[in-house]
Amino acid sequence: MRDSLVARVHECALQAEGGDFRRLPPLLVQLREQFDVNGDLELRAHAQRLEGLQQLAGVLETEPISPEEFQVYRTASRSARRAASLALVPLERMSVLQFDGAVLQRLVEVHRSLLEGIEHAPEERVHLETAGHWAAFYAGTPAHETELRTLERRCAELAMASLVIELACLRALTAMGEQDLERAVEQARRASRMARTESKPQSEYLANVVLARLRRMSERPHLATRILGALRATAPPAWHAWIDWERFFAGVLEPNYDVPTGQLNALLDAARQGHRERFDTLQESLLRACVHCAFAQDDVCALLIGIDPGFEPRAFSEALRSQQDAWRAGISEMPPFGIRSACARHRVTSDDAIAFVHADASKHRAVRLLSPGLGLVDESVPRLPQRPRRRGRAETASAALLLAGPQGLEDAALFETVYGFAYRPETHEGTFSVMLHRMTKWLGDHATLQRSQGRVALDCQREVIVPDPRCAQNDEDRIAAAMAHAGPMRAGDIAQQVELPLRTVQRALSRLSSEGECTVERSGRVVRYHVEDTTFSEPTLF
Repeated sequence: MRDSLVARVHECALQAEGGDFRRLPPLLVQLREQFDVNGDLELRAHAQRLEGLQQLAGVLETEPISPEEFQVYRTASRSARRAASLALVPLERMSVLQFDGAVLQRLVEVHRSLLEGIEHAPEERVHLETAGHWAAFYAGTPAHETELRTLERRCAELAMASLVIELACLRALTAMGEQDLERAVEQARRASRMARTESKPQSEYLANVVLARLRRMSERPHLATRILGALRATAPPAWHAWIDWERFFAGVLEPNYDVPTGQLNALLDAARQGHRERFDTLQESLLRACVHCAFAQDDVCALLIGIDPGFEPRAFSEALRSQQDAWRAGISEMPPFGIRSACARHRVTSDDAIAFVHADASKHRAVRLLSPGLGLVDESVPRLPQRPRRRGRAETASAALLLAGPQGLEDAALFETVYGFAYRPETHEGTFSVMLHRMTKWLGDHATLQRSQGRVALDCQREVIVPDPRCAQNDEDRIAAAMAHAGPMRAGDIAQQVELPLRTVQRALSRLSSEGECTVERSGRVVRYHVEDTTFSEPTLF
């Protein structure tokens, strides 16, 4: 009887990985009855494992067991300790989804203690090592790629497909932290394809959340929005915190986000409305909430760097430090960690710029900030509007020169920044001089142009804020974002939403379609376009 129950537990656990929970309820009743009769801790651990799998999948709505409750197994039999270690696995995954590195670390420590002295437990140990790598990643000290690859091979040898996919996801996130986005996206795409082939819903959710994160980081937030929208409609509640976090940063604004994503929304609203005290309170709350999840903390810090130039992170990842420096100096057009989309969605109108340069003559410095951060600057500071129906060349030159400081920029460097191609004095001097004249006229008495010996500089006379068009979304980005948010759309509807001429939209849709960024649906004479990720497939509702 007992051996039969244990065998059925392993069968049901495998079926649960595939989304089939039909056999679990009667089996759980039998396990509890047997434990009540003879107090068999192994059967109790097996029951806790099945309950954890149900909680992770949203089939059972009860509070997860705390790590401390597993201390009872420390003196139990080896078979009971092995069973208890497997019961910890769904709890470890849930702590990952809740950004709770502290609980995850405690679970890993209990997991390790349960397997002490047990030499032959290969499956239990690879689960432990995988959870340990998640804990290290959340603490900001991820494993080396070689370690993850070696463990992935061991899992493949044990035919543990879900762990192979999980480790591929970890490899993708680790490569992202090393700023190797090409390798990261490659691993995320591989994980997504494997998860779809294996038909394991939990693995699919994880692989595609990671893929969406990488799409956002590589400045393709419309693909992230497409993936996350489909996941939000199918994934159980345990996944919603991470999915919504990524949706916010991909530019999806919803008024009813739960904590902590709801606090991100409130933070940007407080900044935009100029409520400094509330902004500071939310900032501290968010940093505390993410203290045990290094990648979430980097996201929050990147957002604060973009909207509050006075903010200095207390802890830096190397990736964040280098991106912050490049952003604040004007070297990089993209804000750190793909946060541009979140701030772009907070503009009042589509004509508003996304980024600005705030130059302070009294402090002899200029800083960059994203549009929500304007509310944190004193209202008395003049703000020069971006001129409509212009390419923003004077604005671009002003932003670049103000950020460059008193030393300015060489003619060639400034010209290439503004026009996007190399400067040849004999051909371009006239055009360049006209652009500089228009820039000084636009700046008025806020700054004085200095040009000599092949260099150009601006001497800032008064505090001023100017738009920085370099950070703006291009037409294709805006069109793709509209489709990702609204689903299949006709070209005319897109043109109306993004406020662009229909012919411009049609040309952009043709390019996006040829590059595989969107697909075309025809129904009679009606043609609709929608965003499609070449790797992602709609998850099945299990």
